[in-house]
Amino acid sequence: MSFISIVFKNLKKRSLSTVLTITSVVLGVAMIIAITVIQAETEKSFSQTSVGYDLILAAKGSQLQTTLNALYHLETSTGIIPYALYEIARQDPRVSKAFPLYVGDSYRGNRVIGTSYDFLSDAQPRTGQNFVFRSGVNFDAPLQAVLGFEVARRTGLNIGDQIQITHGLAEVAPGAEPHIHDNAPVTIVGILERSGTANDRVIFTDLYTTHALHDPSFHIEDYEDEHGTHDHAHDNEHEHDSEEPTDLRDVITLKELDALLVKMVDPAAALQLSGMINYPTPANPLLARNMMRDPFFRYKDQIMAVIPAMQIMALMSIVGNAEVVLKYVAWFVIVVALFGLLIAIYNTMEDRKRDIAIMRALGASKRHVFSIIVLEAITICAIGGIIGLFGGHAIVSLVTPHLAEVAGIVISSFDIQLSQLYYVLFVIVLGAIAGLIPAFKAYRTDAVRNLSSGK
Repeated sequence: MSFISIVFKNLKKRSLSTVLTITSVVLGVAMIIAITVIQAETEKSFSQTSVGYDLILAAKGSQLQTTLNALYHLETSTGIIPYALYEIARQDPRVSKAFPLYVGDSYRGNRVIGTSYDFLSDAQPRTGQNFVFRSGVNFDAPLQAVLGFEVARRTGLNIGDQIQITHGLAEVAPGAEPHIHDNAPVTIVGILERSGTANDRVIFTDLYTTHALHDPSFHIEDYEDEHGTHDHAHDNEHEHDSEEPTDLRDVITLKELDALLVKMVDPAAALQLSGMINYPTPANPLLARNMMRDPFFRYKDQIMAVIPAMQIMALMSIVGNAEVVLKYVAWFVIVVALFGLLIAIYNTMEDRKRDIAIMRALGASKRHVFSIIVLEAITICAIGGIIGLFGGHAIVSLVTPHLAEVAGIVISSFDIQLSQLYYVLFVIVLGAIAGLIPAFKAYRTDAVRNLSSGK
């Protein structure tokens, strides 16, 4: 009979103890794998999204709140800033690109973001990755909108559908009356492909539309009576009559924004500009005079400049601390399981003395007996580790839809990396070490005395 056959026969005889020990190992390994995968993908998603912009200009308040609101569409705005800042940024030679954001409304719990026409064509949801359209086209006029991938999937909206935006960012509670902006229905003209970022759960439209939604004096019927009805039908080529009036741009004045995303020509200039905006004007008259020449200086007391990369690092340190605690808990579960393994095997040594003596009488050496006991511990940990590996990815697959919905983070489950296999290998090694104590006891078993005792 081979070593493996003997090992499985011994484990089968103690099936309850074996199953419980394997289960403990599975739980510990699954927790570690799930935490590791979610941590890595979350950090990757957040850091990649933030790299696209060097600065965020917003109303004074929490810089982390502004970062979460402007880039990840979590949290609320810290306040409004003048629209003129966008015009200044567009003309500033230090600025490569600037994208305005106007937030405050939603549709079925999905945020509606007002921005410029070039946001979906020039901004990057991830480094080196542009927005891609699954169907339709980019909005190029007011009262048009583009759906993020998750929004389209959850709502079932298609090109040509019209929606009425709801005031506020959260979905209305059951039984409550929503405040619907029925003065300006919006037509869907495009749907984005999945980007794996928070942008997947956003509806994008232009600034004139979002301003019109909050203008109680504006109503689409009155505008159409004065300017003629605007045809929102779009074919694949998205043709427009060039003679058609420019919609809301004739009657709506853009006054405010929630944030301004800025990409600098030289990223180092972001530090200089943020210092000028965030820190007090120096008492030195010469330095103060030089600062006052900066076009952003006149708004210094109204705004703050956020460097998103620094805020994401701070966020990851907070999240990382929580994940470290969870990993400690997972390793504690594994250590308890290994102690249980040690005790379970050790306590059987007394009952197995006669079996060991018979094995010795049949020609098995002490080394063979020692190896069998250690192999039992290794087998339990190997089974538990492998099941735990797949169990951890199963947990990830269960939480992925929730993460995609809440934070726009898409995680690929069952994408097994080499580093994850190291965890399993490490658990097996620890199991082998735990098996050494009962193995030494088996090694020292006196075959002759236990055969003659008849026990």
